[in-house]
Amino acid sequence: MRKSLVAVALVAGLGGCNDDKTSPTASESPTPQPTATEASIAEVGVTVSPIKVPATATGDPNFPWQISWVTTVKETAGVAARVDRIKAFLVYDTVRYEGPNLTSQGSTQLAARGSTTFSQTLAYSLPNGDRVAVVSIIVELTDARGNRVQAAAQLLIV
Repeated sequence: MRKSLVAVALVAGLGGCNDDKTSPTASESPTPQPTATEASIAEVGVTVSPIKVPATATGDPNFPWQISWVTTVKETAGVAARVDRIKAFLVYDTVRYEGPNLTSQGSTQLAARGSTTFSQTLAYSLPNGDRVAVVSIIVELTDARGNRVQAAAQLLIV
C-alpha cells in the first residue's frame, strides 16, 4: 500500500517538471478570475428625517395640520435607477408624489451606489380630528435593467 501512495505522489508531482515554458509549475499560479457577481437588480433603501415629525397648524379648516420631512433614497448594489413615484399613506388617504410634483422636490435619477433626497410637505386632516398618526412612505423605482423596485420607511407625526 505504501508503494502505491508514493507512486501517486510522484506522478502528480511530475506535471510541473518539463521544459515547456507555457505550462504553469507548482510555483506559478494562474491569474485569478473575478469572483464578484454583477448585481441583477437595484438594492434600494429609504430613510426619512426626522422620524418623529412635529405637526404644525395651518389655519385651513379642511387641512388643519401640516408636516415636512426629507426622504432619502440610496442604491447599494451598483445598478442605477429612476424614482417613479413616492406614496405617503396616512390613515385612509394616499398622497402620490410623481411627475412634476416629484421632480420639484428632488432629482429622480439615482446613480449606482448613489443617493438622492426629496423635501416633502403634506397638509392633512384626520377623521377623528387628531393630529398624531403614522405615515408610511413607499418609493417606487425602475432600475437600469427595467426591474420594478419598491422600498419603504415610516415616520411618526407628533
